[in-house]
Amino acid sequence: MRSAIEFYAQGERHWAYREIKREYDRKGRLKEESVSQVDPSLPWDQRDVLLSTDGAPASDQTKRRYQKQREKERRARERGAQRERRLRDLIDFDAVELNSTSAGISTLALPILPDPNTNFPVEKIAMTAEVEIASGDLMSIKAVLLESVRHKAVANIKGMNLEIRFGAVTDQDRPPAITSLRGTARASVLFFPVGGSIEIERTDYRWVTPYDDRFNVEVGTPTAIDF
Repeated sequence: MRSAIEFYAQGERHWAYREIKREYDRKGRLKEESVSQVDPSLPWDQRDVLLSTDGAPASDQTKRRYQKQREKERRARERGAQRERRLRDLIDFDAVELNSTSAGISTLALPILPDPNTNFPVEKIAMTAEVEIASGDLMSIKAVLLESVRHKAVANIKGMNLEIRFGAVTDQDRPPAITSLRGTARASVLFFPVGGSIEIERTDYRWVTPYDDRFNVEVGTPTAIDF
């Protein structure tokens, strides 16, 4: 399991893609649909660009608001106020167990490591992964909340489901990439019901050199050139 996650992680920063995101309210009604283009080979302010919202080209005002939110998140990460945990940081690899094997696919139980920043009871989440036996590639990760959880005194999380699909997106021998994500959540905050669902699909993949890597110059042995 560790090797499947690490192979996927090798490509995380290299994929450029188009992303379609749909958000639904708790009654299943579409709230918003957006299309964006992500390209890690570009500078930060050009790396994630909003193309359209609700089927129409994004206005300049909407693009500015989108970039302002991204900049806010970036600054929060730099201050340490918002910390991203990557997939490999979530899993207790020493406790991974094989659930079943069928049709060339292994299904494994993935215990989640506690997050001291949130103190969320991760033992109430069941997370599993599917790995293709022949290639060793990650195919999917699923997570479900086993029972209601009261979090930070004001929120009662009643349900949560998440499914992430991975796949080979080029003919070359590259790591798999996330191709889709679907998640739903139900909760109440101060007795008011909240929740909804989200669907993300990614297409048009290209393998690129991350912008920040372009400036890592390897210094070799000095060579004299005789004119």
